[in-house]
Amino acid sequence: MDNNSFQPLNDTWEYDGFEWVRFPGAPRPIARAGHSLVYDSYRGVFVLYGGKIDYYGFETRWGDTWEYDTGGWRAISPNDPEGDGNPGPRSWHSMAYDAARNVVVLFGGTERQWDTWEYNGHSWKFIVPIDPENDGNPAGRQSHSLTYDKKREVVVLFGGYNPELLSDVWEYNGASWKKMAFRDPENDGNPSGRFGCGFTYHAGKNTIVLHGGGGGEFGTLPLSDTWELRQVKTGFAFPLRHLNIRPSTLQMVSATATIKPAENEHISFRWDAKPGTFHSISETHKHVAGDFETLTHTITEPAKLHQLAAGNNQAITARLHTVNLDPSASPQPINLDYMELRLLYDLDQDNTQVEPT
Repeated sequence: MDNNSFQPLNDTWEYDGFEWVRFPGAPRPIARAGHSLVYDSYRGVFVLYGGKIDYYGFETRWGDTWEYDTGGWRAISPNDPEGDGNPGPRSWHSMAYDAARNVVVLFGGTERQWDTWEYNGHSWKFIVPIDPENDGNPAGRQSHSLTYDKKREVVVLFGGYNPELLSDVWEYNGASWKKMAFRDPENDGNPSGRFGCGFTYHAGKNTIVLHGGGGGEFGTLPLSDTWELRQVKTGFAFPLRHLNIRPSTLQMVSATATIKPAENEHISFRWDAKPGTFHSISETHKHVAGDFETLTHTITEPAKLHQLAAGNNQAITARLHTVNLDPSASPQPINLDYMELRLLYDLDQDNTQVEPT
């Protein structure tokens, strides 16, 4: 916003690590505020969507898509093979680029919208998330933050306004939104409710960094605190392609974990057919109480082994998650001490087994 006229601007600047340089070219998006801008690394373009302009009490929201690269700005007219239209005019929404699936993910916006959209460079697609976790989806909100966790291949959402300040954290894997709960070994709590904070992924540390935002009773208190979101590992994917073996040679997979769950919870030890899909092909439940306990889950059935390791990913995925005995209680994280995966396979398929690795 211009400090003198309080009107949105439409200038574009580039920063190379040393200085800011203004891009003078045209055409360019009309002046606006409350839009969202992300970088599509696969296509090498920045994607801009929406925003608004206030002029002497008259507000106009935009629902346009623009892309920016070394050639400058260009307006995009997405096609609509899905027949579901586009996200529509909005502001104060948030977007993140999902590098694993090469799509831009958009959530929420003005009037506390709750919808999820994906843009693949050609069309916007309205997403109806599944809910295998039975925790619903994020409530509608605006001025929230999204970023992409490259290591775990999920989009992470924090906070926003609806109409009170929010501090919840959700993850989106391309199929479902999952509400997150966190341990607090530092005993310093979690970030308070806020909107408009800085929120981005630190690839060097595999953490998400949050800074500032609007807090206080009405969001009018500028905040200056900095937080890091560190994930507790409760599962892993084991790519068979790294061993250069065929999935058809598998004779057994077995995973072992030493855990200490929260009170009043069961543990589900689950084999997923594909990382991030939460499509379980085999699982076991056990109530664990008290101190750490070791759990093991083994698969030897040929049909399940094939389903587990087949497909383009060729990644065996073992995952732990909690099942709260009290449906009204919030999900709790798992205290995981140790986890291992063991494979038994026959490389030449002559029924001569190779020792588990």
